[in-house]
Amino acid sequence: MAMEVDIAIVGGGLGGLALALGLQERGIQAHIFEKAPKLRVHTGTAISLGLNGLRALNGIKPGLSTRLMTKGAEVKKIRGIIRAHDDVEKVNEREVSPGHMCMVPWKAAQETLAGEILDQSVLHWRHAFVDFDVIEGRVEARFEVPVEEESGGPSVHTKVVRAKLLVGVDGGRSQVRKVLVGDEPRDLCHITWNAVVPTVRSLNLHGERELKFLSYRKGNIVKSVYLLDAGSGLSLWQIRTLDMSGEITKAYPLDLEAHGRDVRKARVLRQLEGLEWIENLREAVEGTDPDLVRESRQYDRLPLTSWSDSSKRVVLLGDAAHGMYPGPGQGAQTAFEDAHQLSMLLPEALASSAPETAISEAVTRFEQLRIQRTSRIQAYAAEKTFMPNLIPEWVRNLPLEEQRKRDQELMTWIRLYPEAIHGDPNSTYWKP
Repeated sequence: MAMEVDIAIVGGGLGGLALALGLQERGIQAHIFEKAPKLRVHTGTAISLGLNGLRALNGIKPGLSTRLMTKGAEVKKIRGIIRAHDDVEKVNEREVSPGHMCMVPWKAAQETLAGEILDQSVLHWRHAFVDFDVIEGRVEARFEVPVEEESGGPSVHTKVVRAKLLVGVDGGRSQVRKVLVGDEPRDLCHITWNAVVPTVRSLNLHGERELKFLSYRKGNIVKSVYLLDAGSGLSLWQIRTLDMSGEITKAYPLDLEAHGRDVRKARVLRQLEGLEWIENLREAVEGTDPDLVRESRQYDRLPLTSWSDSSKRVVLLGDAAHGMYPGPGQGAQTAFEDAHQLSMLLPEALASSAPETAISEAVTRFEQLRIQRTSRIQAYAAEKTFMPNLIPEWVRNLPLEEQRKRDQELMTWIRLYPEAIHGDPNSTYWKP
């Protein structure tokens, strides 16, 4: 027998939990189905929260941004250092206004959002989404769920969930998107290593409440480093390098055979060549527990003109809809914006005397509010890979001052959320 719910959310990450919270705040119980066995123990990364993300969180639930900020560190200074092949450093520093930016460990953010769910029984772990069908105005989703047989051996049970709406919030490699659209992620040819570790003040990786960005370029070698205060006595180090040929990724099996559980740490230490000028970076990486080091190849998703199926009973949200290069730090924030907007649209639709039509209209309105905005941010994020084929020729030809103006205008527009959703009429480059 199928399980009956109003809203089924596939994915128990930040976007899925935020949507469930927004609906809970408006009297609607959504159920979350997540393939992982539980909340993540280690993620190795942190999320950036600027004004748009903070406002979206407060729109989801008043005071939610404050609760998240207490789990991280409010950024008061950003320091950027760029060193080119001629070893000439370009340094840029700026102060951040109070309440305008915060860094929160991903794990702490997920735990905080999950802890706000009043009825924990709506969190269904070990549920791997398979596919869906739309039948008689409702969507039937199938999940594979491991069960223990009486014989003692494990097996997989297929669970059917019937819902008025299925929301795919299952990340950049979304299975919901695969069934709905069938496309694949785009390789951005970058590899990132990162870890969230206890702060060691003597290493002086960063100042208190400081975010440092360092870049090194020599010929075809491009490396970037983030060092930042993640709050609660934690720091994040992150090292990213270009891997156009895929050689670094292809070497993983041999490296795994050679280094075992230390493989990710061994691979990132190999990438420190050219970064010797960054004070104590090697010491910080060498002192990191190998199990805390996360390695990932960067992908994004190409923008879609629709996030839903033809019946408007299935819709995408967050990275599943608009996965983007993490450089500008907008992935989690735009997911929170999505959750905020959809949680405001659905209550009236569900309460309608004609809910099937009203839900379709709510999904259509959601797409109208979100697709244009996130597509522009996605494209901009891809530019920040600095891969020429991802930067429009007219942008490459802009004078440096105009490029900086365009960058600043984008951030100004993004921070206006929830106003000026589709663009800033006062800008030169980001008009509606």
